[in-house]
Amino acid sequence: MKRKIIKLGTSTLVTSLPSNWAKKLHLQAGDEIEVQEQGLHLILAPEFSHQVEKVTLDVRNIDLLMKRLLVAQYYKGCDEIEVKFNSREKAKTIQTRVNELLGVTIMHQGSDFCLIKDLGSSEQDINEVLKRIFLLITNMIEESLSALEKGETQLEIIADIESNINKFTDYAFRLLNKKLSAPALYCIVDLAEKLGDDDKAFLKLVSESKFKFSNDLLKVYRSLLSWFKSFQSFFFCYSKDKAVALAKERDKIAVQLHSLKSRSKNTLEVEVLLRLEIILEDLVRMMGHTLTLN
Repeated sequence: MKRKIIKLGTSTLVTSLPSNWAKKLHLQAGDEIEVQEQGLHLILAPEFSHQVEKVTLDVRNIDLLMKRLLVAQYYKGCDEIEVKFNSREKAKTIQTRVNELLGVTIMHQGSDFCLIKDLGSSEQDINEVLKRIFLLITNMIEESLSALEKGETQLEIIADIESNINKFTDYAFRLLNKKLSAPALYCIVDLAEKLGDDDKAFLKLVSESKFKFSNDLLKVYRSLLSWFKSFQSFFFCYSKDKAVALAKERDKIAVQLHSLKSRSKNTLEVEVLLRLEIILEDLVRMMGHTLTLN
């Protein structure tokens, strides 16, 4: 369907709405519609009052997937989730998981059910949530790098930052499903969560093995931190030049990792290097999905 653009005044451009669409939605002169920009496309929708989405989740005969089923409804953006259970243990498990989820709380609880409600915080800008996720990941890498430079290997407390990353990535999934249709952005959030998990696994390996970093390994870890900071600038202020610079730096880090791995005769050091390669791959895949957004 094509529409001509008409110039109104000195700078305003206008076009008409399809009459069948306007009639079907009972739109009249003076009504307001929502206009959302997505790349080269404009999404038009009538302005409706928000409809509360309610679901009932019965876990009385479910054990293994109980938490996953609950989180699935949270991700979908449901405003009210009534959970039916049949044991105190299940009630405690649900309470613990809800406490880990941002933007919702248990508003009412009985002996065999609880009602989880949205706190009305789903209007938060997804970019602000992403900035928070990236900041937490940056802090996790910075703190661990600082500890490793001092020769410390007790990194469990730093690895606990990962639980906060999970909170915000869970919340980002909810916002994306509730407000936006952006598969590439969903993939970036998923990879950010994986990056937190992979860095936690890396820190756990170092901590449990008491592995001491060489100067060459510290240099690579610093490069990964620098790359991630540059990626954040690229993500929030896209340019092809930044993408090219990131790709070149990625190649340098990959060569460093490969060189260290091929020279090493220490099995533990090779495993540490493999963990760092996984982290680098997470970062590169995040950049790839960012390219599809622009």
